[in-house]
Amino acid sequence: MLKSPTLLLTPAQPLLSLLSIPVGHSCVLQHVGEEFLSRPMRQRMAELGLRAGTHIAICQKTAGGGRVLRIGNTRYAVDKDTSKQL
Repeated sequence: MLKSPTLLLTPAQPLLSLLSIPVGHSCVLQHVGEEFLSRPMRQRMAELGLRAGTHIAICQKTAGGGRVLRIGNTRYAVDKDTSKQL
């Protein structure tokens, strides 16, 4: 099985949103947009495993501009506005 390239950001690099990560690449989630996501939304993201330190693979873009993410063996579709905040 081929491994996709992983993007690791150092503190000197600016944070990227999931919309900036190319399809087929993976990354480590560094930040969940606390200032833009409501508390229930942040809680739901955490329940799904979308929290700082999580390894995420970007599987595809959706028709509405969102992303399909893979965390472990599970895939999640995330809308465009939420993808901007992760």
